[in-house]
Amino acid sequence: MSRNSSPAQLPSGVTLRARLERHSQQISRFAWSPDGTKLATPSFDNTVRIWNWQDRTFLELEGHSDVVSGVSWSPDGTQLASSADDPAVKIWDTETGECFATLPQPVIVTGVAWCPKEPKIATSSDDFVVRIWDIEKQELLHELRAHTDRVLSVAWSPEGDLLASASWDGSVRLWRADGEPYGRPYSRNKRRLYHLAWSADGRIATGCTDGTVTIWDGRLGKQLSVVPKKHKGAIFGLAFSPDGKFFATKAGDNTVRLWRCDTWEFVELESAAQWPYSSVLFHPTEPVLTTAGDNERAIDLWDLDYDLIFPKRVAQPPRSRDDINILHLSDLHIGNSSAIQHNIQLTSDLMVNLKTRRLHYLVLSGDFTDTATQVAYDRAAQLINLIAERFELSKDRIILAPGNHDVDWDHAEAAYEFKFSRHFKDDKSLTDPRYIKAGDVGFLIRDDELYKKRFDNFKAFYEQVCSRPYPSDYADQGILHAFENDRILFLTLNSSWQIDSQFSSRYSINMDALAKALNVVLSKYDGWLKVGVWHHPVSGKEAMDAAFLEQLATQGFQIVLHGHIHRTLEEYHRYDRARGMQIIGAGTFGAPARQMVPGIPLSYNLMVLSPQKRIITVHTRKKEEPEGAWDAYARWGDRNNPEPRYSVDLK
Repeated sequence: MSRNSSPAQLPSGVTLRARLERHSQQISRFAWSPDGTKLATPSFDNTVRIWNWQDRTFLELEGHSDVVSGVSWSPDGTQLASSADDPAVKIWDTETGECFATLPQPVIVTGVAWCPKEPKIATSSDDFVVRIWDIEKQELLHELRAHTDRVLSVAWSPEGDLLASASWDGSVRLWRADGEPYGRPYSRNKRRLYHLAWSADGRIATGCTDGTVTIWDGRLGKQLSVVPKKHKGAIFGLAFSPDGKFFATKAGDNTVRLWRCDTWEFVELESAAQWPYSSVLFHPTEPVLTTAGDNERAIDLWDLDYDLIFPKRVAQPPRSRDDINILHLSDLHIGNSSAIQHNIQLTSDLMVNLKTRRLHYLVLSGDFTDTATQVAYDRAAQLINLIAERFELSKDRIILAPGNHDVDWDHAEAAYEFKFSRHFKDDKSLTDPRYIKAGDVGFLIRDDELYKKRFDNFKAFYEQVCSRPYPSDYADQGILHAFENDRILFLTLNSSWQIDSQFSSRYSINMDALAKALNVVLSKYDGWLKVGVWHHPVSGKEAMDAAFLEQLATQGFQIVLHGHIHRTLEEYHRYDRARGMQIIGAGTFGAPARQMVPGIPLSYNLMVLSPQKRIITVHTRKKEEPEGAWDAYARWGDRNNPEPRYSVDLK
């Protein structure tokens, strides 16, 4: 094992406690008893062994006639369910080894999960169906039919009220305990999913064949983050530690990785186990990681000393005690300009002039390109990736919101079809926003599904930069980015959702998107710094209707970051005597020469948050000429002696 490098040796903090060897063929998905005293190992040798891991003795369960794919313990640990290719599910007494129930299945059973609250089990299978069984009555309760390919993993939520299933069709589906679907299925890239896991706080992790691991809000189906893609093979196993602070992945590249969830720093353990049904698991009460041994017929138990494994993260004070650097850029307007040139100019200013060696967040509030072409987006992505690499930013800490220049006019216009006036028998066309009057002869009529394609280039760019998809539905474009270690919540909104070449001033916030996001904020994040991010301003000649700010203020949002206006600006929106929001405009980072306003330089902001003082210092920077250097933009405070910075008191 090594830190982010070759697994040539074990790092400090990881030691092999024991190896359990007795199976004659590969071990599949094993499971710890709820109290952590026993480990159940199913195998391709058609048996299950229940180990007393302290003295390495075991009880062998014989009865299956084919490969045993998985096991799951009852909540009290007295019973064990096993799934197999025979095809059947068997229920065993864990003290005597007696099989007291067999639930016949129509096809191969790929997994089994015992409900933590009720005497029910769920099974996944090769016929695309998830089944829920009553253990006491030994009868089938529900057949859940929605997947379109093999289902390889099922898991109950910690509360036992929801069941999640992962399939080769690339989707995760949620089901209520009564068999009814819950919410909509979610998926990242439609690649095959081998495994999923719940955390104690309700997150779901999924792993797919391209090595991608995605973390979701289990109940909402909202993507929370994408684990940095370090594996080079399909993800076969994944697990959260009991406290949710650590995470383990096993892949077909012969490695197991142990991750720290707040930073995604990892260490690596070499493992020759390549079988898709093998697993990785944390002990329920001790800092022990369980993996398949080198020959896949053994189990390795690793003692973990987290303080030694991640010394840089654990030995130092939590980041929330240190200053947090937030770089805010807007209106990049990347066209033919060089990403490398933009990067060296910016990096030199941050590192040499501002003495900034680390960024914690990068916020970009729209207009990444000038004309929304794929070539321009590639240049913008190159610039962002260069910044992230230099300042050690993980992709989940890059916060993006689109602007009006991120709308593809060609796709927008292709969504309209002409029809002559004689086809209309009423005057709805005069008020319907989908209709554009074309002289006296007819109307252009918008196809709403085609209309969404005007964001396709932005969506591809977003996924390239952030390693997470951008939703197509406007109501899903209120995206929350929560960072527990820093207690910061960003909410990004698409203020360009109604804009096209014919309606370039139709900027606004989608109220459904805002409502869905605030519904989540309502029950969480008390005491956090809440930051709204979008493109268009809420004051001045090109302002949106700002009434929606009242909803943000009532839920404790204190900062708004936007762009569009080419001058850096600072305003305050007061809701009442106790609540309001600081409005911070970054100006334009890279407007082309033809769009530069005489006397107004290019600009950006570096915001430095002091969590202890609850103060944000906004450093404003300027560049007079596109080929020039960045320097201080002194325009705050006393006009006769202005400062290049101002402070926002969050108390």
